[in-house]
Amino acid sequence: MSKRLKIAFISGPANVREIYREWSEQTEQVYFGTDYMKQFLQVVRDVNGEAFVVTWYGNKRETFRLGEFTFDNRPITEAGGARYYLEHFIWHMKVLVRLIAYRPHVLLLTGNQNFWWLLSPLRLFGTKIIVSYHAVVWQKLSKPTWVWRLMVKLNGLLILKHAKAILSTSNDIRRQVEEVLGSSVNQVEILDHLPTYSPQQFEGIRPPSSPTTRPFRTFFLGRNETNKGIFDIVEIGRQLEQREPGMYKFDLCGSGSQLENLRKRVAELGLQDVVRVHGYSSPEHVRELLNESHACIVPTRSDYEAGFEMTCSESILAGRPLVTSPVCPALEHLADASVEVAPDEIDGYRDAIVALANDPDLYERKRQACEPLQAQFYDRGNSWYSAMMAALNRYVLPGSSVGRGANRAIAAEASG
Repeated sequence: MSKRLKIAFISGPANVREIYREWSEQTEQVYFGTDYMKQFLQVVRDVNGEAFVVTWYGNKRETFRLGEFTFDNRPITEAGGARYYLEHFIWHMKVLVRLIAYRPHVLLLTGNQNFWWLLSPLRLFGTKIIVSYHAVVWQKLSKPTWVWRLMVKLNGLLILKHAKAILSTSNDIRRQVEEVLGSSVNQVEILDHLPTYSPQQFEGIRPPSSPTTRPFRTFFLGRNETNKGIFDIVEIGRQLEQREPGMYKFDLCGSGSQLENLRKRVAELGLQDVVRVHGYSSPEHVRELLNESHACIVPTRSDYEAGFEMTCSESILAGRPLVTSPVCPALEHLADASVEVAPDEIDGYRDAIVALANDPDLYERKRQACEPLQAQFYDRGNSWYSAMMAALNRYVLPGSSVGRGANRAIAAEASG
C-alpha cells in the first residue's frame, strides 16, 4: 500500500464546495441534521489519506481539487422508464473508467445503491469495498418490482458478499442486508451507526408549553416532497380546522420540488393561517418555531425508502413528542416518546395529534420519555465516523502506521 490511503467515494447530491469550506474552517454546525460528508472528510484526514469523491449536485459537470480531495460532480438523469436505466448504465460506466484510472485502495459506496454492481470490476484491481447504506434496500411495506429485485440480487452477488464491511444506519436496513447476504451473512461484518449531533445544535430550545394551550402547534422539518407526507399534513389541518377552528396550527419548514405546489394547495383551501409554509428557514427561525411547538410530525409515506429519518431523532432532541409511522426506521429507537400511526393513514395522524392535545397525561409521558433517548444521538461512539474508522482499521489498515493513527483517532472520537 502506498503511503497515503486512496479512497473513492460514490456519495450523492452534495454541495461539496460549501461543505468543504465549513469543515476546513471548523465552522460549528448550527442547523439540524448530521452531515455525513463532513465526517467522511475527517476520516480521510485522520488516516492520512486522499479521496476521489463522485457527487451529483445541480446541472454543472466539473472536476476540481480541494486539499487532499478530488471532487467529480456528474449531473445525473431525471428521466423515467427504460431511459432511466440506460442513462444510469452509461453514467456508471464512465465513473468506472475514471475509478480504474484512479486505482483506489478502497471503494466506499453510498449513493445510487441499486447500481453498485456495475462498479464491481474494481475488485479485479485489488480495490476493497465498504458499503454504507443510508436507505433501505427495498420499501419495507411493499413488494419490489422485478427490476428492483434483480438489481438487489446483483448487488448481493457482486458487491455485498465481497465487501469488507457494511455500515447500516437502522435495524430495518440491517435486517434486509442480512436477508440479501443469506448464507454469507457471517462472512461480512455489519457495523451499526446512528445520526449523531452536538448538544450545541439544540441550545436555546425551551421545553414545550402545556399541551392544553391553544392553538396546539405541530412542527414539520424536511424536504417538501409528496412522499414525505406534506400534502397529508395539509389535509390533517383542513379536517381539524373544520372541526375546531383556530385550535390547531402546523408549521412546515424546508425546501423541495413541491414547495410551490404545497403553497398553492394551502391557498386553494384558505388554510394560510392554519398550515404555515415557511420554505427554507434559518436555524434561528427553526428554533423559534420549535419553541412555539408542542409536537413534531414525520408522516413519511410508504413509497419512500426511508433509511432512518433523522428528523425523528431531532424531534426527541428538541424535547417534543413525535407522531410518525413504522415507515420511519427511527421509530424502533424512539417508541417511548412517540405516538405510532399506521402508514399513510391521514385519520390516524389526525387522531394522534388530537390525543396529545387533549390528554395531558399521555403528552407528559411522551415528553418525559424524550430525555432518556437523547444520549444515544450525542454519543460519538455511535457516529458514522466511528463505524467507518472501525471498518478501515479492521479490514484495510491493520499493521500499518496509518492503521495505528486510525486507532488513535477512534479513541479520541469515542472519548470526545
